[in-house]
Amino acid sequence: MIIVFITEKGDCWHTRRDCHGLVGGQMSSESVGREPCALDEVELNAAVAAGKKACGVTTCAGATS
Repeated sequence: MIIVFITEKGDCWHTRRDCHGLVGGQMSSESVGREPCALDEVELNAAVAAGKKACGVTTCAGATS
């Protein structure tokens, strides 16, 4: 079982809670006065079933590049 991190509005799944893409998205929400979405730990197959794609940040193990 592989656990990944997602948010409701995010497009990607992340293998690291501290992924720059994930953290950046959370900070972006805060910078425009919105509450960041909750971070959920889910199984990879559930993230894919929810339409999430692999993170593209090279330091995240889910990176596609």
